[in-house]
Amino acid sequence: MWDTFIPGVLLATITALGVLAYKHPTAYARIFLPFVIVSIILFIGTFFWNYGTLKAHITLIKFIIHDEQNAATQAINSLQVPHLIPIYATVVAYLYLLRFLPLLLESSEGDKEGKSAEETKLGKTSKEE
Repeated sequence: MWDTFIPGVLLATITALGVLAYKHPTAYARIFLPFVIVSIILFIGTFFWNYGTLKAHITLIKFIIHDEQNAATQAINSLQVPHLIPIYATVVAYLYLLRFLPLLLESSEGDKEGKSAEETKLGKTSKEE
């Protein structure tokens, strides 16, 4: 059940943030900082979780019978969050991409219509003047 539930929630969150940033950039700007702060807190907590499991493994491995050490190592490794730094970097990059989405779209809309970004903002072209 969790194998499909968690990816589904993550996909829904990614989609909702993208739609919010595209359709309501000022609303996204208001929630941007709390999302970044929460992601930093989650990263730090997960980092210390991984560090704690590694430290526990290093400390306790000498008390485990030699034949059982591979099983103990696999058990500890299953508790850790793999690829923590690339996951965190991807989340933060996505949040910042969405934060600057209005600027990116603004310049691309002006490029498509042959207008400068400033003219697109003002809603007029040099031909109208």
